[in-house]
Amino acid sequence: MSETLLLALALVIVIGVVAIIVLLLRPRTPVADPAADQRLAELNARLDAMGSWLQNSHIQLQHTVNSRLDAVSQNLGESMKTTTKKHHRPSPAVACPLAVIDSAQKNITDLASTVTSLQKVFDNKQRRGALRPGPDGGHRPPTGCRKAPMNSSSRCRTSRGRIAASTCRTIAT
Repeated sequence: MSETLLLALALVIVIGVVAIIVLLLRPRTPVADPAADQRLAELNARLDAMGSWLQNSHIQLQHTVNSRLDAVSQNLGESMKTTTKKHHRPSPAVACPLAVIDSAQKNITDLASTVTSLQKVFDNKQRRGALRPGPDGGHRPPTGCRKAPMNSSSRCRTSRGRIAASTCRTIAT
């Protein structure tokens, strides 16, 4: 009997341990505390109020910074205009040499265009030959061009080759 009693006692102990484990692992239902709920609601209200105050302060700060920045930009622009007007008027000591330089530059430009047109004339052999005066004071044909009688192909012979008959007539006249 002592073994059965021992077995029954062990069984009661095992059932007790299992019951304790089940009770400990079971989720607990929250205890309703009305004071804690009230404090939580007050904290949420304060947090919302601080968020809206912070947003309004940010908007006001943004408007203030923008208005000051606009004022500084406007003052800077006016200052730059005034400075430009004061310092960019050429003095008479500078204006006179500048006028001389402008005139000289215009003369150089005109001379360069004249030289360019003369170079075009001298590059063209027909025009260059037409500019030479002949022994009678008129124009003469270019050197090396001998007046040959016109053949059936209406060409003038030169020492360098053939050129158009109209060119020889123009040069000869």
